[in-house]
Formats: sequence, C-alpha cells, structure tokens
Amino acid sequence: NRVMELTVFNNELSAGGIFDTAGGVIAHNIAKWNGTNWSPFGGGANSGVYAFTVYNNALIAGGNFTTVGGVSANYIAKWGQAFTISGLVRYSDNSQPATNGYVKAFKLERSSGAIITYDSAQIQPDGSYTLPHVPQDSVDIGVYPNSTTQNDWVITYYPSTTQWQRATTIYPTGNLTNINVGAIRKVNSTNGNSVNGKVM
Repeated sequence: NRVMELTVFNNELSAGGIFDTAGGVIAHNIAKWNGTNWSPFGGGANSGVYAFTVYNNALIAGGNFTTVGGVSANYIAKWGQAFTISGLVRYSDNSQPATNGYVKAFKLERSSGAIITYDSAQIQPDGSYTLPHVPQDSVDIGVYPNSTTQNDWVITYYPSTTQWQRATTIYPTGNLTNINVGAIRKVNSTNGNSVNGKVM
C-alpha cells in the first residue's frame, strides 16, 4: 500500500495511490480526509491513482485505472462541482435518531448495471449526516447499518422504503438540506406456521 499523490480539493485532502483502505475505511486507490475522518472518494478506482491537479474547479486524476466508480475512465478522470446533501436519519416509527450506520449517495448506471457510489458518511450520534461531494446528477440516498454492531434497523432508502425501486431519486442543482430518511426497524416475528417436505 502506497500513497502516490496528495492535493486539496473542496477543502478536503485527497489522496491517490495503491491501497484498499484509508484509516480503516474501504477506499480503493483514492480517498479523502476532512480533517477528522477518511472516506472513499468517487466510488474508488480499479487500479492505481498517481497524479492530481485542480483545474477550473475540478479535480483531475491520472493513473493506471480503467474505471472510476464503476464507470469507464481510461487513465484519466474528472470530478467537477459538488453539492452538499444533509439531513437526519430517524426511526420511522418514533422519530428517534437511528445511529451506528452510514449514508450513501449512489446511482445505478443502467447501461452497465454498475452501482456508482458518489459519497458516503457516518451517521452522527444525533442522527444527522452530511454528504459534501454529490454531483449534479440523479442520485439515490440509502442508509446502512454498520456490520460490526447489532442494529435494530435495516437498509432503508430515501424517504423511507426497503425497496430501492420505490426510493425517491434526487436531482441536486444546489446544496440540499432536510433530506431526512425514516429508518425502518427490524421486526422479529414468531408464529405457528410450519413447512413440511423432504430434501432430495
């Protein structure tokens, strides 16, 4: 694992190189530091990122990669103007903060079937989140429990559904606030139903 290039973009430190994690967070070859935490940048690159420059308010990256964020990008990629999306993650049944998880802004690239993750952030103890690097594109917002903790809520999509196809897609043209997600509580159910059969 090696860091090959550092630069400042959108008031955060961007790091490129050959690595799969940054500060214990999964980040493939490109990551960002906000002064407190590392997080993945732009869905990652499939191979090394060796050079950065900032030109016309866009970050240009060069390297040995052929895809960035699941999208074809032969050896060069560009990230332009980004917007901030923020809101609260609260239980849908009682409006209390749902914590121990993270929020993602993502898009399904229908032509290739790839899921592009634009930004992700931890849910704060008060249920708030901020995604500072969301492009002007159609994005969905999902909240995900941490895999290392025993949570009582499940993956939920904005505004409050467990079915991605029923999520409300957002089209940011500026900073958005109050993009609140109602996390759906996990329900353990017991009943008297039974299934009979035989294993073949």
